[in-house]
Amino acid sequence: MNNFNKIALVSRNNVSNPSFAKVMKTAEAIFERNGCATVTLALPPNDSAESKQLLEDRVKDCDLIIIFGGDGTFLGIARKACHLDIPFLGINLGRLGFLTDIRETELEESLIHILKGEYKTEDRELIRVKIPGKFDSFALNDVVIHQRSISRMIELDVFVDDKYLTSYWADGVIFATPTGSTAYALSSGGPLVYPSLSAVLVVPISPHTFSHRPIVLPTNLKIKVALKESVRHAVSVSCDGQVVFDFDKGDELELISNASKITLVHPENYNYFEILRAKLNWGHHPERER
Repeated sequence: MNNFNKIALVSRNNVSNPSFAKVMKTAEAIFERNGCATVTLALPPNDSAESKQLLEDRVKDCDLIIIFGGDGTFLGIARKACHLDIPFLGINLGRLGFLTDIRETELEESLIHILKGEYKTEDRELIRVKIPGKFDSFALNDVVIHQRSISRMIELDVFVDDKYLTSYWADGVIFATPTGSTAYALSSGGPLVYPSLSAVLVVPISPHTFSHRPIVLPTNLKIKVALKESVRHAVSVSCDGQVVFDFDKGDELELISNASKITLVHPENYNYFEILRAKLNWGHHPERER
């Protein structure tokens, strides 16, 4: 049974690879042969209000948003459309493909199965980050607080439900969703967390204190962050490595980790652990391959 009567095909408009247009045309033809209406859209990579409004105007009456590109493209478009309550499907035309899990070689077979109702869905939580009166956005992977200067450390205080958690002296701090646990947080020593779990990871980046280990918190807690007076250099906050804003002394940064969610559509044979093994060589044992 086909639950998707109108489908949005979305990519970024700064892609020079001609195969993108070819793959999108192939997908469009598959849907048209199966009686589905389509909307094709190429968005600028920024998070401007105009870009968000263009996306909403074009896809708001669609039943499915298909994103063509890599994980970075998926993050940017999903962040813009997370409030629309429309499921997402990713076609991997990039590198890793944790979020865009259908390869070009599997395109037609996978899309036909999905139109037949042979798919599974999975909810992923986003983090909302805001400085009241200054900035308000979402992140699907992570929110990172970091120095703008090279080789400078920052000091900041973290509070959970208005209770003091700790003070970090580090190159930065990552607040990651389970989806983002395979990204920057993993490179900084954070744990792998199953992506549909409800949790937020707090991972210091190269902390000066060895005892500062990553911590996993439930999402019903509100996190607040403030810079210490000792900070003398400019500090930035980035959402998914794409949206960057200033974080100044006197600002109170708030993180709400269950403020929004999106639904992903996966092929019926989707296997998260297989993706970990394939993309990260997770559990790889070279002795066993001799």
